[in-house]
Amino acid sequence: MPPDTQLPICLYRLAHGYTYSTVGDLFGVAESTASVIFNQVCKILVSTLYDRFQGFESFLENWEFPCVGAWDGFHVYVSTKLKNYFSFKKRYSVSSLGFIASNKRFLWAAVGAPGSTHESRLLKSCDLFADIQQGRIFPSSHSNYTWLMKPYSESTRDPRKRYLNKRLCSGRIVSEHAYGMLKGG
Repeated sequence: MPPDTQLPICLYRLAHGYTYSTVGDLFGVAESTASVIFNQVCKILVSTLYDRFQGFESFLENWEFPCVGAWDGFHVYVSTKLKNYFSFKKRYSVSSLGFIASNKRFLWAAVGAPGSTHESRLLKSCDLFADIQQGRIFPSSHSNYTWLMKPYSESTRDPRKRYLNKRLCSGRIVSEHAYGMLKGG
């Protein structure tokens, strides 16, 4: 399929968040083809434009935290009564997960999972997770997800752990801002 057809498929899904099935129908391709095209074009866009994001340096400079981006999930409320769309927020929703750079731009996103889908499950089910685990992105020792940083328990009394939590949360604010911009806030 020519690039001038693949790019609109990807951009349409990014802009509207429609399912692969809907996007496939709109562009006359199978659902699986729409999925493959979307993932391939996103990878090309990120690898081509990544240097413009300068994520690592910016996180380090602004928040004293050495990372490339922040992961965060978001729920879009929908009017359906399907059981698996009922989320922990006690509403029917569609889940999304984004990887956001320090400049509040989405480097990657997954949209359209049922609201009951936990963020970690959504992450583990995506192609990006497999790429990271296999060392194609963020080479690491794969056993304990050394590329993924999580805060310590809020009840910790260790000042070093509390400081790490503070830095981690301040760096993660970019994801809150990015989702706020999507919502028009």
